[in-house]
Amino acid sequence: RRRTRACSAAIYDIGLEKLVGNRWLFLNVSSEWLARPELLPMPAEQIIIEITDTVPADSDTVRAIQLIKARGYRVSWTLQGDHDRARTLGVLADIIKVDTTQPYDEKAVEALASGKRTFLAEKVDDLAVFERYKALGFTLFQGYFFAQPKTHTSSLNTRRGNQSIQLKLITELYRDTVNLDDIA
Repeated sequence: RRRTRACSAAIYDIGLEKLVGNRWLFLNVSSEWLARPELLPMPAEQIIIEITDTVPADSDTVRAIQLIKARGYRVSWTLQGDHDRARTLGVLADIIKVDTTQPYDEKAVEALASGKRTFLAEKVDDLAVFERYKALGFTLFQGYFFAQPKTHTSSLNTRRGNQSIQLKLITELYRDTVNLDDIA
């Protein structure tokens, strides 16, 4: 929950434009966040929902992924050694991430290559790794080779609106059962 709150605060307080410009934002989500898609940030076209290895590969997760995809979000999933998870979650993903620091599982990539999936090489830290994965047919890349992370600071002085009401609204949104009358 803390990470969910921190991500929400960064997106809504700092703003998506300042964080990523017109690029995509890959957002790691927990099972709890998947279960509450109404809390996902907008616009859906700019957000890639990243399913982490802590999310169970069960029917609730599959339904949640199908719902968020129906809302226009794309889904990313990191290919790992568990082939049961690949059959359950990997087939739902629009983007398959492959960790370049791990052994390359060519058979697993081939199994997921059917359909309209895009492959992303992550942890690309130098030109040699970039060129290797580009030659393998990868079209998306993440890593320190391209840019170092930046820390964004936000000043409370730049906020607009009634801070007390904003805090009450955020508190209400994070309750297990949200009362729409109280929000209104």
